[in-house]
Amino acid sequence: MRENTIRNIFRVGLVLKAVHSVSELLGGVALYVASNEAIIHVTRLITSSELLEDPNDLVANFLLHAAQSLSLDQKSAAALYLLSHGGIKLFLVVMVLRERPWAYPVFIAALALLITYQSYRLALGFSPWLAALTLFDLVILWLTWHEYRLHFSAQHVT
Repeated sequence: MRENTIRNIFRVGLVLKAVHSVSELLGGVALYVASNEAIIHVTRLITSSELLEDPNDLVANFLLHAAQSLSLDQKSAAALYLLSHGGIKLFLVVMVLRERPWAYPVFIAALALLITYQSYRLALGFSPWLAALTLFDLVILWLTWHEYRLHFSAQHVT
């Protein structure tokens, strides 16, 4: 019963990682095809009510400034990052869901690298969103290791 609950949590976590990966892929495509003018327009729409309420809002001003100063190279690099990161992560999640034994250690290594990078970013400046994402990734890392250990042990016992 306990292992079934852990396995179900693991699968739900992987599906959430897959959804996040698809959103990264969609964001990468949108960023790649969107013009700078469109990005600035959308950013103004998103930040306008906040800036009307507080013209000195740090986050809204940061987003607006970032959109206005976005170069073609930065946009291309961000799109490439989102596309590659989302694509690799989605591929690994699908392979783990298909229970490919090689995918577990590769996914664990990829998550460990991602968690290390996210921890570095958190050390530079705290973000509740990034902290929550890092905690989620730590849980998925442990669940993946746990599932792999069970899968690997079961193959050697039979």
